[in-house]
Parts: sequence; structure tokens; C-alpha cells
Amino acid sequence: MAMISEQTNTGLLENTFMDTFDISVKKFDAIMCAFCLPFLSGNDASKLIADCAEQLNENGVIYISTMEGDESKAGFETTSFTGDSTVFFNYHELHILEKALVENGFLINNIKRQDYIEPNGTNLIDLILIGIKTSGHISAS
Repeated sequence: MAMISEQTNTGLLENTFMDTFDISVKKFDAIMCAFCLPFLSGNDASKLIADCAEQLNENGVIYISTMEGDESKAGFETTSFTGDSTVFFNYHELHILEKALVENGFLINNIKRQDYIEPNGTNLIDLILIGIKTSGHISAS
């Protein structure tokens, strides 16, 4: 699920909820992918980044937040927000997300890691990336 926010003529924000796999509505100045990547595989996350690149204006901003970790850890688990229920959870590695961003024309403006301690004591890492869309593709280094 993606939420697209637009400022109306009156200055209010109008929010539209869309399928993460179909955000091709029009061009935007910013797209926020706030904690949707844990519900996407690595391939789907890369496709989302490519789709966002297509929908962002030049100098547009992408915000991504996810849980950092090896994709092989993906599986059903309980979390602090699921209670006793389980959810299929994906982890993403920084270097893979960086590569997808750069290959799709983003300059990475900010990377932040933050410890997140689950109630059971498990230490997870929140990963936040902010990128700026450039006018073309940048070769990955």
C-alpha cells in the first residue's frame, strides 16, 4: 500500500492510497516509502525504487525506511506491531538498496541506522535512506 499526498489549491493535503506495485499516476516532487519494504522481496523493492524514479520529477526526493538485514532471514515472525500474529517479514541490505538507487538515477543524500529493540530483547536495525533524483542514470561504483 502506498499513500500519495498532494497539496490542493487551498493548501490542504489530499491523500490517495494506492497499490505499491502501481504508482504510475503522474510525476511527484517526493515519494515516501515508509516501512513498506519489509513487506516486499528484494526484487520487488528494486522494482519499487525503479518505479519511483520514473514517477519523480528531477530533483525529487525519495525516502525509504526498512529493517536492515540479510534477505535470507526473511520469514514469518511476530513483531512488536503484530501481537501474537505472525507476518512474513523481509530484510534488506544497505549495499543492495544503494545500488538500486544509484542505478535508477538517485544521489544518496542521507543514510541513517537506528537500533530498534523488540519487546523480547531482539535488536533490529531501522535503516533510513534519502535520495535525490538526478537528470540521468549514474554508474554504480
